[in-house]
Amino acid sequence: MTTRAVGRGPRSLAGNAIETFGLRALTFGVSVGVNIAVSRALGPEGRGQYALAVLSAISLTAITKLGLEHANVYLLGTAHVAPSRLASQNALIALGGGVSGAVMLMLAPAIVPSVFGDVGVGNLALAAMSIPFLLHTQLAAGLQN
Repeated sequence: MTTRAVGRGPRSLAGNAIETFGLRALTFGVSVGVNIAVSRALGPEGRGQYALAVLSAISLTAITKLGLEHANVYLLGTAHVAPSRLASQNALIALGGGVSGAVMLMLAPAIVPSVFGDVGVGNLALAAMSIPFLLHTQLAAGLQN
């Protein structure tokens, strides 16, 4: 059993798992809704450009996190590093790695023009702005509960 903040009592593993599942399901639902709305607004041609930009942002997020979410779980569970210290580290990494990934995505048309030449700057900018937030969310997932 795990314990929560003072005054809330102990929480079971099942309770933590249900809470995590609910939050992930809500996040997934909101993401699907936003993607449907954006896809409808962009039309068929813009939808492909948007999909390429988003897929590139997700790929850059995976590259920039460097497996640190697993290190967080290890440091929290084995080395007993304070969650607040890990959260601060995550914020710094999300900012630095996220900005680096965003810059790489914005430079993609110059680096790989055969792939990104037709993608609008607006689509790239929207996807690039999501990288720090995606990175922070994935790094913080190991610190839940």
